[in-house]
Amino acid sequence: MRRGNITSGAIIVKVIKSKDDVKLFHNIADHTGNSSWVILSEGNEYEIDDAINKQISFDNDLWVVEVEEKDGRSLLDQDYLKRG
Repeated sequence: MRRGNITSGAIIVKVIKSKDDVKLFHNIADHTGNSSWVILSEGNEYEIDDAINKQISFDNDLWVVEVEEKDGRSLLDQDYLKRG
């Protein structure tokens, strides 16, 4: 959906199950340095697009990836996507 800075931009992932069931994920690190994908926001597509625009307003380098998945699976909770 949006390209950020190629070397330093954060990434958020918009997962669309339906127009009324959308989740926005971001990657966060805990106090030990381990990172995982967590839900930043959930709602309808309009609400999520508004949340994305708010994120862009204070992070102009932001990358946004959009995934349409009728079952709502994002696979972002899989162990192989966690860094530690």
